Amino acid sequence: ESIGALYARGAVRLAPRSTVREWLHSDGPVAVAGGSLLRGSVSAAEVLTLEAGCHFERLHASTVMAAGSAPPLALPAGTPERFSAPAALRTGGRALVRGDLAVPAGAVVDENLVVVGRLHVGAGARVEASVKARGGIHLAAGAEIKGSAFTEGDLVLSDNARVGGVASAEGRLLLGAGAVVGSPAEPTTAAGAHVRLGAGARVHGTVWALEEGRIEG
Repeated sequence: ESIGALYARGAVRLAPRSTVREWLHSDGPVAVAGGSLLRGSVSAAEVLTLEAGCHFERLHASTVMAAGSAPPLALPAGTPERFSAPAALRTGGRALVRGDLAVPAGAVVDENLVVVGRLHVGAGARVEASVKARGGIHLAAGAEIKGSAFTEGDLVLSDNARVGGVASAEGRLLLGAGAVVGSPAEPTTAAGAHVRLGAGARVHGTVWALEEGRIEG
């Protein structure tokens, strides 16, 4: 099935290995079967679901979702500990870190982080603000950044990790199984040169692959 441009008022389902050459929009939900190629913009007023093997450029919906589900996540119980980054400079609720920074698993960070190197947020840890890291950002399983995440490198969200605001990478943007960007109440943008969404990953708002995007199996 090959489509040039399509506007629909109701539900749309694309057959396996379909191609959208220009754009597609529906006022209802859109479901895209596996192996499809989506050029230009594909958008839905409701949920936009894509199966494994789909390639895309730009997607927009209240919920953009990769078909499938994530395995259950088990995190250690206990009271989270506050973590203060070893900063070279602190000003206006922001900590500047020269070099790499690792936030321990299960810890909570209250301040914005600007990291010259690479940032690793441990399993189940939570950053209550936004982060920037020149060398890349990695969120371990179940980790969360309440604000936005920007990097000149790769941005990796492991299984069930979350970013509440913008998730932007000049390199790769990888969303593991069940990873989430944004929320229905606060839609946002997830962007990278190469974008990958694992099973059950969700973005509320816009997904923009500057070079190539793919739904993983």
